Amino acid sequence: MLHRLACITNLLADCLNVRPIFASGPHVPLIARVGACMRSQINGRQAMNLLSSVTGEISDSKVAAVFDSEAEARAIARQVQHMLGAQQGQVQVITPLDTRPGRKMEPEGRGIFRTILVAHYKLGLIGLAMGATLFAVLYMSGLEAVVLSPGLAAALIVGYGGVFGLMAGGLVSLRPDHSPYVAKVRTALKEGRCAVVVHAFDDAQRDRAQEMLTAHGGDTIRTL
Repeated sequence: MLHRLACITNLLADCLNVRPIFASGPHVPLIARVGACMRSQINGRQAMNLLSSVTGEISDSKVAAVFDSEAEARAIARQVQHMLGAQQGQVQVITPLDTRPGRKMEPEGRGIFRTILVAHYKLGLIGLAMGATLFAVLYMSGLEAVVLSPGLAAALIVGYGGVFGLMAGGLVSLRPDHSPYVAKVRTALKEGRCAVVVHAFDDAQRDRAQEMLTAHGGDTIRTL
Protein backbone atom coordinates (compact mmCIF):
# COMPACT_ATOMS: atom_id res chain seq x y z
CA MET A 1 0.00 0.00 0.00
CA LEU A 2 2.89 2.33 0.76
CA HIS A 3 4.33 1.71 -2.71
CA ARG A 4 0.91 2.42 -4.23
CA LEU A 5 0.69 5.66 -2.25
CA ALA A 6 4.17 6.61 -3.40
CA CYS A 7 3.12 6.01 -7.01
CA ILE A 8 0.15 8.31 -6.55
CA THR A 9 2.34 11.01 -4.98
CA ASN A 10 5.00 10.80 -7.68
CA LEU A 11 2.33 10.89 -10.36
CA LEU A 12 1.28 14.38 -9.37
CA ALA A 13 4.78 15.57 -10.33
CA ASP A 14 5.64 13.54 -13.42
CA CYS A 15 2.60 11.71 -14.77
CA LEU A 16 3.13 13.36 -18.13
CA ASN A 17 6.59 11.84 -18.43
CA VAL A 18 5.90 8.24 -17.42
CA ARG A 19 8.17 5.80 -19.22
CA PRO A 20 6.04 3.57 -21.48
CA ILE A 21 6.88 0.21 -19.87
CA PHE A 22 4.40 -1.71 -21.98
CA ALA A 23 5.59 -0.15 -25.23
CA SER A 24 8.17 -1.76 -27.48
CA GLY A 25 9.78 1.57 -28.37
CA PRO A 26 10.99 4.32 -26.02
CA HIS A 27 8.63 7.01 -27.24
CA VAL A 28 5.38 5.12 -27.87
CA PRO A 29 2.54 6.32 -25.61
CA LEU A 30 1.62 3.75 -22.97
CA ILE A 31 -2.14 3.97 -23.29
CA ALA A 32 -2.18 3.83 -27.09
CA ARG A 33 0.06 0.75 -27.25
CA VAL A 34 -1.57 -1.16 -24.43
CA GLY A 35 -5.06 -0.17 -25.50
CA ALA A 36 -4.49 -1.48 -29.01
CA CYS A 37 -2.96 -4.68 -27.68
CA MET A 38 -5.79 -5.18 -25.22
CA ARG A 39 -8.47 -4.72 -27.88
CA SER A 40 -6.77 -7.18 -30.18
CA GLN A 41 -6.26 -9.83 -27.48
CA ILE A 42 -9.40 -9.70 -25.34
CA ASN A 43 -12.05 -8.55 -27.80
CA GLY A 44 -15.19 -10.51 -27.01
CA ARG A 45 -13.99 -11.92 -23.69
CA GLN A 46 -16.47 -11.65 -20.83
CA ALA A 47 -14.31 -12.81 -17.92
CA MET A 48 -12.69 -9.47 -17.15
CA ASN A 49 -11.53 -8.81 -13.63
CA LEU A 50 -14.40 -7.45 -11.52
CA LEU A 51 -12.19 -4.58 -10.41
CA SER A 52 -12.09 -3.29 -13.99
CA SER A 53 -15.47 -1.62 -13.59
CA VAL A 54 -14.16 0.70 -10.87
CA THR A 55 -10.54 1.20 -11.92
CA GLY A 56 -8.79 3.11 -14.68
CA GLU A 57 -5.92 0.68 -15.21
CA ILE A 58 -5.60 -1.65 -18.17
CA SER A 59 -3.93 -4.37 -16.14
CA ASP A 60 -5.68 -4.81 -12.79
CA SER A 61 -4.05 -8.13 -11.92
CA LYS A 62 -0.38 -8.90 -11.36
CA VAL A 63 1.44 -12.20 -10.95
CA ALA A 64 5.03 -12.39 -9.73
CA ALA A 65 7.39 -15.34 -9.37
CA VAL A 66 10.81 -15.33 -7.73
CA PHE A 67 13.78 -17.20 -9.20
CA ASP A 68 17.39 -17.58 -8.10
CA SER A 69 19.16 -16.51 -11.29
CA GLU A 70 18.60 -13.84 -13.93
CA ALA A 71 19.24 -16.26 -16.78
CA GLU A 72 16.58 -18.62 -15.47
CA ALA A 73 14.11 -15.78 -14.95
CA ARG A 74 14.61 -14.42 -18.48
CA ALA A 75 14.25 -17.84 -20.08
CA ILE A 76 11.04 -18.53 -18.19
CA ALA A 77 9.71 -15.04 -18.97
CA ARG A 78 10.15 -15.70 -22.70
CA GLN A 79 8.32 -19.01 -22.42
CA VAL A 80 5.46 -17.51 -20.43
CA GLN A 81 5.11 -14.62 -22.87
CA HIS A 82 4.99 -17.05 -25.80
CA MET A 83 2.49 -19.40 -24.13
CA LEU A 84 0.21 -16.53 -23.10
CA GLY A 85 0.50 -14.80 -26.47
CA ALA A 86 1.25 -11.67 -24.46
CA GLN A 87 2.88 -8.43 -25.50
CA GLN A 88 6.52 -8.20 -24.48
CA GLY A 89 5.88 -5.44 -21.97
CA GLN A 90 3.28 -7.52 -20.15
CA VAL A 91 5.99 -9.89 -18.92
CA GLN A 92 8.80 -8.11 -17.08
CA VAL A 93 12.00 -9.41 -15.52
CA ILE A 94 13.17 -7.46 -12.48
CA THR A 95 16.73 -7.89 -11.24
CA PRO A 96 18.68 -6.45 -8.30
CA LEU A 97 20.46 -4.17 -10.80
CA ASP A 98 17.24 -2.39 -11.81
CA THR A 99 17.37 1.15 -10.48
CA ARG A 100 13.61 1.67 -10.59
CA PRO A 101 11.93 -1.71 -10.03
CA GLY A 102 8.71 0.02 -8.99
CA ARG A 103 8.11 1.12 -12.58
CA LYS A 104 8.09 -2.52 -13.68
CA MET A 105 5.84 -3.60 -10.82
CA GLU A 106 3.36 -0.71 -11.24
CA PRO A 107 3.95 0.78 -14.71
CA GLU A 108 0.59 2.50 -15.21
CA GLY A 109 1.13 5.90 -13.61
CA ARG A 110 -1.70 7.55 -15.52
CA GLY A 111 -3.88 4.49 -14.95
CA ILE A 112 -3.46 4.88 -11.19
CA PHE A 113 -4.58 8.50 -11.47
CA ARG A 114 -7.64 7.44 -13.49
CA THR A 115 -8.37 4.78 -10.87
CA ILE A 116 -8.49 7.49 -8.21
CA LEU A 117 -11.04 9.45 -10.23
CA VAL A 118 -13.13 6.53 -11.48
CA ALA A 119 -13.25 4.66 -8.15
CA HIS A 120 -14.28 7.72 -6.14
CA TYR A 121 -16.82 8.81 -8.76
CA LYS A 122 -18.53 5.45 -9.26
CA LEU A 123 -18.42 4.20 -5.68
CA GLY A 124 -19.45 7.62 -4.41
CA LEU A 125 -22.56 7.47 -6.62
CA ILE A 126 -23.26 3.90 -5.52
CA GLY A 127 -23.00 5.01 -1.90
CA LEU A 128 -25.46 7.85 -2.52
CA ALA A 129 -27.87 5.46 -4.25
CA MET A 130 -27.67 2.97 -1.39
CA GLY A 131 -28.24 5.77 1.11
CA ALA A 132 -31.30 6.96 -0.82
CA THR A 133 -32.63 3.40 -0.96
CA LEU A 134 -32.15 2.95 2.78
CA PHE A 135 -33.93 6.24 3.46
CA ALA A 136 -36.87 5.20 1.29
CA VAL A 137 -37.14 1.85 3.07
CA LEU A 138 -37.03 3.45 6.51
CA TYR A 139 -39.55 6.13 5.51
CA MET A 140 -41.97 3.60 4.03
CA SER A 141 -41.65 1.41 7.11
CA GLY A 142 -42.91 4.32 9.18
CA LEU A 143 -39.88 4.79 11.39
CA GLU A 144 -40.85 7.72 13.61
CA ALA A 145 -37.53 9.57 13.55
CA VAL A 146 -37.49 9.49 9.76
CA VAL A 147 -41.17 10.33 9.24
CA LEU A 148 -41.09 13.31 11.62
CA SER A 149 -37.96 14.85 10.07
CA PRO A 150 -37.72 13.47 6.52
CA GLY A 151 -35.46 16.23 5.21
CA LEU A 152 -32.87 15.90 7.95
CA ALA A 153 -33.04 12.11 7.86
CA ALA A 154 -32.59 12.06 4.08
CA ALA A 155 -29.61 14.40 4.26
CA LEU A 156 -27.92 12.33 6.95
CA ILE A 157 -28.58 8.89 5.51
CA VAL A 158 -27.84 9.77 1.89
CA GLY A 159 -24.85 11.87 2.94
CA TYR A 160 -23.34 9.07 4.99
CA GLY A 161 -23.95 6.70 2.10
CA GLY A 162 -21.92 8.97 -0.16
CA VAL A 163 -19.14 9.27 2.43
CA PHE A 164 -18.85 5.50 2.79
CA GLY A 165 -18.84 5.19 -0.99
CA LEU A 166 -15.94 7.65 -1.22
CA MET A 167 -14.09 5.75 1.50
CA ALA A 168 -14.51 2.57 -0.52
CA GLY A 169 -13.17 4.45 -3.54
CA GLY A 170 -10.10 5.41 -1.54
CA LEU A 171 -9.54 1.79 -0.55
CA VAL A 172 -9.77 0.66 -4.17
CA SER A 173 -7.33 3.40 -5.20
CA LEU A 174 -4.73 2.20 -2.69
CA ARG A 175 -5.21 -1.46 -3.73
CA PRO A 176 -4.08 -3.14 -0.47
CA ASP A 177 -3.94 -6.45 -2.35
CA HIS A 178 -0.83 -5.12 -4.13
CA SER A 179 1.15 -4.67 -0.90
CA PRO A 180 2.14 -8.35 -0.41
CA TYR A 181 3.04 -8.58 -4.10
CA VAL A 182 5.31 -5.52 -3.97
CA ALA A 183 6.84 -6.57 -0.65
CA LYS A 184 7.67 -10.05 -1.93
CA VAL A 185 9.42 -8.76 -5.05
CA ARG A 186 11.40 -6.14 -3.13
CA THR A 187 12.48 -8.73 -0.55
CA ALA A 188 13.65 -11.05 -3.33
CA LEU A 189 15.68 -8.25 -4.92
CA LYS A 190 17.37 -7.47 -1.60
CA GLU A 191 18.34 -11.15 -1.36
CA GLY A 192 19.95 -10.98 -4.80
CA ARG A 193 17.22 -12.93 -6.55
CA CYS A 194 15.15 -12.01 -9.61
CA ALA A 195 11.44 -11.81 -10.29
CA VAL A 196 9.23 -12.38 -13.32
CA VAL A 197 6.16 -10.13 -13.26
CA VAL A 198 3.13 -10.64 -15.49
CA HIS A 199 0.63 -7.79 -15.97
CA ALA A 200 -2.52 -9.72 -16.83
CA PHE A 201 -5.44 -8.23 -18.74
CA ASP A 202 -8.08 -10.56 -17.29
CA ASP A 203 -8.66 -13.28 -14.71
CA ALA A 204 -8.04 -16.15 -17.12
CA GLN A 205 -4.68 -14.75 -18.22
CA ARG A 206 -3.70 -14.14 -14.61
CA ASP A 207 -4.54 -17.71 -13.60
CA ARG A 208 -2.71 -19.21 -16.58
CA ALA A 209 0.36 -17.10 -15.83
CA GLN A 210 0.39 -18.25 -12.21
CA GLU A 211 0.05 -21.90 -13.24
CA MET A 212 2.94 -21.65 -15.71
CA LEU A 213 5.23 -19.82 -13.30
CA THR A 214 4.47 -22.33 -10.55
CA ALA A 215 5.13 -25.21 -12.94
CA HIS A 216 8.58 -23.75 -13.61
CA GLY A 217 9.37 -23.81 -9.91
CA GLY A 218 8.77 -20.15 -9.17
CA ASP A 219 7.71 -18.89 -5.76
CA THR A 220 4.57 -17.08 -6.92
CA ILE A 221 2.23 -14.44 -5.59
CA ARG A 222 -0.70 -12.67 -7.25
CA THR A 223 -3.06 -9.79 -6.71
CA LEU A 224 -6.82 -9.84 -7.14
